[in-house]
Amino acid sequence: MRIASASMVFAFFLMPVKAQQKNDEPTDEKAQKTYKHALEALHDRRPDYALDDFKKADEQDGGHCFACQKQMIKYGIELGEWKTAELAAEEMIAEAQCDRDRAIAHYQCAEAGRRSESQV
Repeated sequence: MRIASASMVFAFFLMPVKAQQKNDEPTDEKAQKTYKHALEALHDRRPDYALDDFKKADEQDGGHCFACQKQMIKYGIELGEWKTAELAAEEMIAEAQCDRDRAIAHYQCAEAGRRSESQV
């Protein structure tokens, strides 16, 4: 009986996580194609092209693509594109719906700002 109730509780907590992961990618059809193109550029070891495509996909999705924003921060910092990383972090802050997401977004924004200042 304990196992059944424990698995039910686990299932209820797992569902929102799966739903959140599904919504991370762009919803716009054009943005989805651009996002996939960016992933292909990463596979081809072209992060500079991928960063441009992630930015474009985020714009095509109206600035709501969480997966694009995460990639923009990651590769923006890696390639020294500080404005791109900060823009993505600011969009993440604006889109955050819970305290945890807001905290992560603020951390990302601070990290991008800190790294840009250390490079000057």
